[in-house]
Amino acid sequence: NTTPDNTNPTVTSGFSVQVAAGKQANLSQYTALQNFGELYVKQEKGLEKVRIGPFANRQDADRVLGLVKNQGYKGAFIVKEDGVIQN
Repeated sequence: NTTPDNTNPTVTSGFSVQVAAGKQANLSQYTALQNFGELYVKQEKGLEKVRIGPFANRQDADRVLGLVKNQGYKGAFIVKEDGVIQN
């Protein structure tokens, strides 16, 4: 179920780049990153996690991770996305 604000979209399995996590994520703060892939929020363990992806393979995720870090998001990292969204 994709919502207009990309919070908890239906996500396929693969690898995503996690940019940030917090109590409330505001995707408008990350618009500079949307050229690298689909920007979405995944709610997990009480946090809203801002992610880009998912990418079909780790190599693509690694490439985007480098681009994201070059934009100043030094804490970004790759996560394996299992494709299951809990609402």
